[in-house]
Amino acid sequence: MNGLDVNVPTLWTSVIADVSIAIAYFAIPLELLYFFKFKYNISIKPIAFILWMFIAFIFLCGVSHATTVYVMFSNRWIILAVVKVLTAIVSVMTAVSLSKFFAFKLFLSDSFSLQQESFQLEWRLGSCPRKQT
Repeated sequence: MNGLDVNVPTLWTSVIADVSIAIAYFAIPLELLYFFKFKYNISIKPIAFILWMFIAFIFLCGVSHATTVYVMFSNRWIILAVVKVLTAIVSVMTAVSLSKFFAFKLFLSDSFSLQQESFQLEWRLGSCPRKQT
C-alpha cells in the first residue's frame, strides 16, 4: 500500500467513504446547474456569479475526496496538495463573495425599508406630493 500503515478494514472504509462523498460532491453541482441555469435561467449577475462560485467550490471538494483515494494507492502527495490549495482558494473566494453579497443585500433591504417607512409617514402627514389629475 505504498507505505500506508493502516489496517485493511480502516483503509477500505475510508476509500468507500471518500468515493461516496466525491460522487455526492460531483452530483450536487450538476443538480444546481440544471435547476438554476436550465429550469430558471438565472442571469442576474451577482446571483449567477455566486452560483458559479458554489458550483466550483462543491466540485473541487469532490475532486479533493477523489484525489485522496488516488493518493492512498499512488503515494503522489503533491497532487493532493495542489487540489487542496485550489479548493482553499475557491472556498475563500466563495465565502468572501457571499458575505459581500449578503452585506449588500442587507444594506439594500434596510435602505428600501427606511425609504418605504419615510414615504408612509409623509403620506400620513399629508406632506407627500400627490398626483395631479
